[in-house]
Amino acid sequence: MEEKILSIAHAPNQKLQAEIVSKDTEGLAFRILYDGTLVLSSSRLGIRFSDPDADSVPAIRTHAVRPLPFGGTELEVRLTKGEREFGIRFLVSDDRVAFRYEFDRIDDTPDYRERTSFHLALDGTSLSEEPESGLAQDRILPLPALFELDNGLYMSLDRLPNSPEVYALRMADGRRLDSQISDTGDTDTVRTDDVTPWWVISFTHP
Repeated sequence: MEEKILSIAHAPNQKLQAEIVSKDTEGLAFRILYDGTLVLSSSRLGIRFSDPDADSVPAIRTHAVRPLPFGGTELEVRLTKGEREFGIRFLVSDDRVAFRYEFDRIDDTPDYRERTSFHLALDGTSLSEEPESGLAQDRILPLPALFELDNGLYMSLDRLPNSPEVYALRMADGRRLDSQISDTGDTDTVRTDDVTPWWVISFTHP
């Protein structure tokens, strides 16, 4: 199946690289490289809504890569699926990649579930929180999870809430991860139902 690289985001130290790829009729996936070595091969991205558009492949509306003021990189993809609009936001720093799904017009967004998977390049294992029917290669993902990779590198995977205390990065427009700044400068907490918790993938050497 042909894959096309849509966007690439690098860490400031150039060791970490996150890629968004388009996979023909299957929609979007992501890959992560560390020091030039593929650690997560094409891993599924997506949302399955509970309305008639549930099985349609999302169309890419926009995508952009922006430097963050404190030195990280933000990668954002906006998508449409039928009449639904949503986005995927990646944040890349020197030792971790975080991403989450963000929804527009939340008042009429139907029930949904994620289709996210994590495909380990080292042994081909595919992991997800809730394996899809018919995808027998997906194993249920215990969280937090720790994986030993080559050359003494460890990768951890966890699901974290939208809190600056948990993940201290800021978005390119200066907003805190868990808040949005109004025109008057007031800070309002983002509704927890219009974004998913962050997936956080961290890398360490013992």
